[in-house]
Amino acid sequence: MASPDLTDKHTNRWLPFLGAFQFDLRGMVRSHVVQGWLALTALFAFGAMMNALEKSIPAPDLLGEVLKGYILVWSTVVIIISAGAVSAESGVVADSILSRGITRYAYILSKYASRLFTALVVCGVVILPLAFFAGLHLSGDVAAKGVAIALTYILVHITFLTVLGVTFSIWFDRAIVGIAVLWLMCYFFGAICSALDVGFMAPMRLVRDISAALNGRGDAGDLWRACAGFGAPSIVLCALGTMWFARRDV
Repeated sequence: MASPDLTDKHTNRWLPFLGAFQFDLRGMVRSHVVQGWLALTALFAFGAMMNALEKSIPAPDLLGEVLKGYILVWSTVVIIISAGAVSAESGVVADSILSRGITRYAYILSKYASRLFTALVVCGVVILPLAFFAGLHLSGDVAAKGVAIALTYILVHITFLTVLGVTFSIWFDRAIVGIAVLWLMCYFFGAICSALDVGFMAPMRLVRDISAALNGRGDAGDLWRACAGFGAPSIVLCALGTMWFARRDV
């Protein structure tokens, strides 16, 4: 008798997660919020590029100005698309889990993954072409290392916001409440970071670090502190949110 195929067994274990991930990702692609965010960021980047060409603005200054928006402005959109991940479906979560035959863990982890993937893709499809054309047509040296460091700051910041938003959508039954609480926290985040002696995580500090990296003055120590400062809470929040959802009534 043939032995069971362990590869198929491990593959089948991931199918419910992948199915839920693809389903939620399709919803994100159709979302007017995501479409509007992509259109606005692309228009802003195009306008900034045209202005830089006209006024001979150096490439590092252009990229620093555009990337600053992802920390200070576009964070609001990340909050909106993440903080309604579960609470916006509060009336259909039970049916979703039962009808699709997936576990609660697969369902909630697919929410974390799809919302984060969406946010990072929207950022990447605007920032990467802009960095390429800025380095090609503008003055000032933009090293690949500097761009990579700057993008890492954006990545860890958006990851933290997304994980926090999805976790809040688990804790709060109404999406608008989670969005409001998270937005207030972000508004006072700089003061919170100063009070907790983690000023390297403050938004304005991130903006300065991004600018320094693009100008070739990036500090590896600052980058590692930011990665640890945003990464560790993201892992903890994801674990707490997953365990909370696994035990809550849906």
